[in-house]
Amino acid sequence: MAVNSYGPDGHPIFLDTDAPDIKVDPTKAAEYAGDVGNRIIRANVAALEAYGFKREGLRGYALDSGVEYLYTTAAGWSVLFRPLTAFTPTVVGLTGVTTVAKFEQRGKMVRAQYEVTRSALASPTAPVTLSLPTPIANTSMTRDIGWGSFFLANGSVLYSVRPRYTGGSTVAVNFPAASGSAISQGSNLSATFPTSSAHQSGTTLYLCVEYEAA
Repeated sequence: MAVNSYGPDGHPIFLDTDAPDIKVDPTKAAEYAGDVGNRIIRANVAALEAYGFKREGLRGYALDSGVEYLYTTAAGWSVLFRPLTAFTPTVVGLTGVTTVAKFEQRGKMVRAQYEVTRSALASPTAPVTLSLPTPIANTSMTRDIGWGSFFLANGSVLYSVRPRYTGGSTVAVNFPAASGSAISQGSNLSATFPTSSAHQSGTTLYLCVEYEAA
């Protein structure tokens, strides 16, 4: 017996009133059971969007990115889990650097890590900013969103830095300011220590941020 129609979740429907046949087509039922349940696997997010039987609570896996999605009628496909993924941030204020950056996402929580290393002697310019991997939820509140360290190769000294969000799609690197020989409260990058002279090759900024995605 051929399939007469499909239910709202895509399951095949066979009508008892249809013309007699040897049996219900088991291949159709088996194909449906193997294809769905509460999770589907497709080549990419576009293929997930094209799926004709999306419903509340359905999970979808995109083969190209390894990202797991959750479908709701209110938001469509939302990221449920994104594995650690490399990205290329825009770096402002530091030239002659190499950058390694990765991020992961669990629901709305994003964690990213940056490693920015000076490959040639150069001086920074204010302010130093790094682009975020995904849009941030609250764009109106200035706040620190992580932690970090700054290794000044020409002094062989390690300092703490704070990634400060001040709006837009970037995070500003909050370098410590000096009061005499002691490091006092942080301030945005200026001509003060440890940025008063050119950074030698090998000077490295390590940064970790965590925030709620939009």
